[in-house]
Amino acid sequence: MLPHLRTRDVWKLARKSLPLIPIAIAIGAVAEEPGVPRATFAAAAAMPWALFLFGVRVPRLVTAMVTFGATAGLLLIPDPYVRAPLFLVFLVAVHPRPLSPDYSLVKFVAALVMMVGFQVAGWLDNAALWSVAIAYAWLAGMGVQLQGQLATESRRARRAAAERAAIEERSEVARELHDAIGRSVAVMMLHVSGARRALTRDPDDAAQALQRAEEAGRASMTDIRRTVELLGKDAGQPGAREIPQLLEQFTRAGMTISSRIDGDLGAVHGASGHVLYRALEESLTNAAKHAAEVPVTVELAVDAHHGRLLVRNPLLGVPNGGRGHGLGGMEARALRVGGRLTVGAVDGEWRVDLSIPIEVTE
Repeated sequence: MLPHLRTRDVWKLARKSLPLIPIAIAIGAVAEEPGVPRATFAAAAAMPWALFLFGVRVPRLVTAMVTFGATAGLLLIPDPYVRAPLFLVFLVAVHPRPLSPDYSLVKFVAALVMMVGFQVAGWLDNAALWSVAIAYAWLAGMGVQLQGQLATESRRARRAAAERAAIEERSEVARELHDAIGRSVAVMMLHVSGARRALTRDPDDAAQALQRAEEAGRASMTDIRRTVELLGKDAGQPGAREIPQLLEQFTRAGMTISSRIDGDLGAVHGASGHVLYRALEESLTNAAKHAAEVPVTVELAVDAHHGRLLVRNPLLGVPNGGRGHGLGGMEARALRVGGRLTVGAVDGEWRVDLSIPIEVTE
């Protein structure tokens, strides 16, 4: 059974076998009418291609000049070889890599001029037929070469797309882990802060707060493992329907959150719901880190066409954070679904305003 060959392998094999054609033409010329002049010119025409078989690359200009000279010699000797223009047909059919249109066109025009000149001088019959053969060979060779270049460019484009996909995947991993770890750490810090405040007045409350911090830490490790497992599956990521649990988690940790939700979160399509969830998670995490003691207002409205999330909290003299990895992740997710994100201080408040188009399921 023959081994499986890819198109690329067949193409390479064909290119390596091309020099056998002019060598075969030269052997046919000598076999038809043995003689020193004919053998000399035939060997000269085949020599550059024979050297190519042994890994020696003759300059293109030298190959062309030798081929034209040997062809002329075969047509002018006392016993001319009438099929000598086959060398020219082969020469114009083989194009360099990368393709050089100017060089190929010069070969083509020179071959036609030679055919016409020999016809006019009476040294060649059927010059018109040879000219057609040369033109066809040139066009066919040009087409094959262009097809090869397009295939190469296509492979490069696929590799570049794969590299971009890998980079985006690594960025998505970083964003997901950043959000999962950041939220869990923020919740743990809220519990620890509550335990510290309750330590002197009520040890039992402090112990409960520390227990909740421990539970939050364990949940964080579970979230991280689940995130790593699910990133490759593109399924199971938290979405809009988990937003109430997210709000409850921060509320139990001690944050004061006033929330208003309009619309059916359970009907929001996964991609849009995931963006809403992560944006709210990052907003609450930033609020917990920079302004945990102030109330946070969350407004979320979704319908069949779009969704809007607005998270507000009073400033305490220091903004909730700069354009770090978390906000960059929110922006990247919003852009990916065609949304718009605005973050900054407005009228003494820190605001995160996200608007995205969404799809809902029935």
